[in-house]
Amino acid sequence: MRQQSVAVHGKLMCGSKPASGVTVKLWDEDDGPDRDDELDKKQTDGNGEFRLQGTTRELTSIDPVFKIYHDCDDGIKPGQRKVKFRIPSSYISSAFRFQSVAVTGKIFCGDKPAARIRVKLREAALVELFDEVLDQGFTDLHGHFHLEGYKAELSQIEPYFHAHYECNDGELRNSKCCGKLRVAIPKDTLGDGKKSPKVFDFGVLNLETIFAEEKRKKEALNEEDD
Repeated sequence: MRQQSVAVHGKLMCGSKPASGVTVKLWDEDDGPDRDDELDKKQTDGNGEFRLQGTTRELTSIDPVFKIYHDCDDGIKPGQRKVKFRIPSSYISSAFRFQSVAVTGKIFCGDKPAARIRVKLREAALVELFDEVLDQGFTDLHGHFHLEGYKAELSQIEPYFHAHYECNDGELRNSKCCGKLRVAIPKDTLGDGKKSPKVFDFGVLNLETIFAEEKRKKEALNEEDD
């Protein structure tokens, strides 16, 4: 028996609007002696987007299909309509592959090193709630950090740098609120295997900067975040 894997992603629309909350499934429907298997199942997000992947061990080549269960323009008819697409065999992989990422840099608050800032290296899932932590830690007394991690996945991983901080925060400076920073890691800095030969250097990040992707979250800095 050999391990085989497949992955699909895309976006569903109902007319001109994203089809959110639609059930999508990835199945292996065998024509041979092996039994059918459900490889993955999810619902589309608020933008109608989805990403499915799965792996199975079989004697013969798998026959993956993508299924959509929807009610788009279905009126009041009971039940859901099912649409099925067969995935070409050229998109079947022999296995998941390890991919790695490493980042380094310094964080300042104005002209002073930002010590003990919580930092994380995360990998984006379709829904942020399921984002995976690859590595985490705190900046040292000089504001320096170094994070690295890896993940086995069919498609290319989407890592990002994540930090919580409190730095001359204007409106929020007298509360237990903190800034929440998210920065995507360039894909050309990713490596194969469990240890990346490349390290993405952020240089110096000054937290007084207004970041485009900045979020704010009401929580104490010593509490665990999501």
